[in-house]
Amino acid sequence: MVAGVWWRVFGIILAILLLYLMVHFILLISLGFVLALIGIDGGERDIVEMIRSLVWEEHSPKERYHLLHIINTAIATLTLPIVGIGITLLYFDRRIRKEGFDIEMRVTHNLV
Repeated sequence: MVAGVWWRVFGIILAILLLYLMVHFILLISLGFVLALIGIDGGERDIVEMIRSLVWEEHSPKERYHLLHIINTAIATLTLPIVGIGITLLYFDRRIRKEGFDIEMRVTHNLV
């Protein structure tokens, strides 16, 4: 289905992935701003240490990474459907353009 338009399809897939990454990182950075606004002093600390100060007081560094992983997974759960929806729409667009699927459906149902 991509014969002759390989670069166009590649560009669209790249744009979909860049859109996903931008939204994902915007949400991660927004989380940092929200934590700063609710009064967690960032100072020299990174985002993991700020989150740890909210949740744990005296625990190992390994637990900090578990919390960061949970937050990253939650944000990915919200943003990853962008990729699936984009690839699906691209597939149906290519199928309709290449095979004339919509015209075939109209002819079989006498809608033309």
